[in-house]
Amino acid sequence: MAVARNITGLNWHIDNNVLTRKESLDLFRMAELGWLSLGISSRIEVEHLDAKTEAKKIELAKRRLPFVTSLAPLHTGHSILGSSVLGSDEDDARLKRVYAALWPKADFDSDRSQWKKRTMGRSRFRDSLLVSDAIRYCASAFVTHDPGILEGSERIRNTFDQFDVISIEAATLLARSRIEKSRRFALLQPSNPLTRELPTWP
Repeated sequence: MAVARNITGLNWHIDNNVLTRKESLDLFRMAELGWLSLGISSRIEVEHLDAKTEAKKIELAKRRLPFVTSLAPLHTGHSILGSSVLGSDEDDARLKRVYAALWPKADFDSDRSQWKKRTMGRSRFRDSLLVSDAIRYCASAFVTHDPGILEGSERIRNTFDQFDVISIEAATLLARSRIEKSRRFALLQPSNPLTRELPTWP
């Protein structure tokens, strides 16, 4: 996907579940045309390595390829050496705030320790890591299809000013709105090099 141009200024990280949903295709096309930027955390690879067959692992790896990948802070059992960076105290503090906002009734240390097998605790902890990674790399939103994460969107917004957790559908509507604004701006500024030759779709 094109990454050199981001006409609308929208810069989002996407969840693992967004990669495989048909509802995401318009967003992917918008990113490919340079309307917006979509990124992923390198941590998503950990989830893909859990796929049951080698063919599925290869398919998921291909789905990751078009996206800008941010190197995630290292967490034992939730990261891959060579695709991670050493985290800081700031990273740890942010993660704990994200976790508390998303899962106020769950236990951080208990969920963090459940990396060896598939459990709800492991899922909660990894979801928190993905949202924290998005904030670390200055994305303005995290796009997901996960109802549990979406349920915590207001608490995330209250904890992290100017950061949103949004659904695929909401992201698509927002992107279309920004694209329309960009087209109107282009009409007002025909000599502006940033708005010349805008993509014809959508």
